[in-house]
Amino acid sequence: MYLRMNICRANKGQATEPLHVGMRGSCCINGMLLFLGTAHPFTLLKE
Repeated sequence: MYLRMNICRANKGQATEPLHVGMRGSCCINGMLLFLGTAHPFTLLKE
């Protein structure tokens, strides 16, 4: 989970990795929320 978050943040939201195909737009959003410790379930639905 954290590995995907770091990769997404490194790519500036550009899902270039195969693991991020399903979570393209919400990847960095979830990454920032998880980093702050305030991850909301609503962001998981906004893919």
